[in-house]
Amino acid sequence: MDVTTDPNASVPQGSPGWKLLLDDGGWQGEKVLAESRTFNNQVFFTTFRPSAASTTCEPQLGTNRLYVMSLFNGAPVTNLDNSTDPTQLTLTDRYKEFKGSIASEVTFIFPSPDDTTTPCVGAQCTPPPVACVDLFCFPPGFANNPVRTYWNEEQLD
Repeated sequence: MDVTTDPNASVPQGSPGWKLLLDDGGWQGEKVLAESRTFNNQVFFTTFRPSAASTTCEPQLGTNRLYVMSLFNGAPVTNLDNSTDPTQLTLTDRYKEFKGSIASEVTFIFPSPDDTTTPCVGAQCTPPPVACVDLFCFPPGFANNPVRTYWNEEQLD
């Protein structure tokens, strides 16, 4: 099911899943070049779109996007476009843009408590995690109690 233009798509149970076409503003060469990460029922991945057509094989600057979407229906899960109404999520809340060369995959950091000399209690023992793409870091929107998730692809042609 194509969820490209629907931020609140309803993916029927038992369907083969959803897809997102990377054609925002027309086909401009946006592509996924790094692995995705799945945490807390959210898919995190980066894309890269070159700034201009090039006939050489030299690296060039362009636009990167960090996508954070619901695993279940491709819906935006957080206010990534920093709009004034964070409760009304739109298509542009699926991604955050930043310039540069090709971005790496999303890396999650689960820090230890700051003070290891005294015993910690409760939330002090699990500081919030941080997600990073290269030097750009952000709060991923979930607590520091990860649960292992497995991804399975079936019937690939």
